[in-house]
Amino acid sequence: MIDLARDFKRNRQILHKKYDYPDNDNHSNQLNPNNDEYWHSRGEDERPDDWEERTSQSGDAED
Repeated sequence: MIDLARDFKRNRQILHKKYDYPDNDNHSNQLNPNNDEYWHSRGEDERPDDWEERTSQSGDAED
């Protein structure tokens, strides 16, 4: 007989070991223009006041 609860717990433990969640969070933050890490990863000290305007122009070339 298959013990689904045991298998689920074991698989969850393997996933926790396999993936480093803080790294995933940091990666997500670097892709989110609402987050300071997005701007830090692009050489800014913090999220600029005009961040919404700057990100809405994502297809435009920067000068």
